[in-house]
Amino acid sequence: MHKPIRNALESIFAGERQLNVRAEVMNIFSSEHPFADKLKRLDDTVEHYKIKSISEILVDLLIMNAIAQSTDREAFFDSEEWETIEESTLDRGSELLNMFLFLQECKDDDMTANLNTFLEDFLLVHEDEFQDEHRIYEDIIKHQEAVESDEETILKISESLSADSDMKDLFLPLMLYFYGVENKTKIDLSHFTHFQLAAYAALNGFTTIN
Repeated sequence: MHKPIRNALESIFAGERQLNVRAEVMNIFSSEHPFADKLKRLDDTVEHYKIKSISEILVDLLIMNAIAQSTDREAFFDSEEWETIEESTLDRGSELLNMFLFLQECKDDDMTANLNTFLEDFLLVHEDEFQDEHRIYEDIIKHQEAVESDEETILKISESLSADSDMKDLFLPLMLYFYGVENKTKIDLSHFTHFQLAAYAALNGFTTIN
């Protein structure tokens, strides 16, 4: 298993009460089974432990693990294996996968992650051919300067977002992740939902910065 993925899973399932589910999920990720089999086992585990609220975060990590373990990541996206993964996860996962890909690129290039680089250089949100990304991340783009403010401001913006915003659930963990990294500070997690806690834990664990 890719080490940042292991770190992310350990962060998500921290605490003695989650030892069993963590062990099962780790076993799935570490197995040599085909991706589709891993996905089926993961879904069964999610159902058994009643953790559906974070299931798509785990799917993102499973996909990222497959990408990270390939010997040639660029070529991997043209492979039959990637085509199979894409077909089996068409309606699965979340926008966190983009973050994991970005954070891996930062690791590879020995670069500190920041929000502007994520939006402008990785997602290319202002390029004409990437307008889907611009639409999805519109609320992040609109409020990106909030990273330079404080946690309370970011929380208030998060609460004001429309219910149909593509970033409604991810705005808070994404923005506060970058806020924590850029300001080298720990974050108050008391306002987070279960999904948001898992998303933030996954990002934090993946980078092990904070």
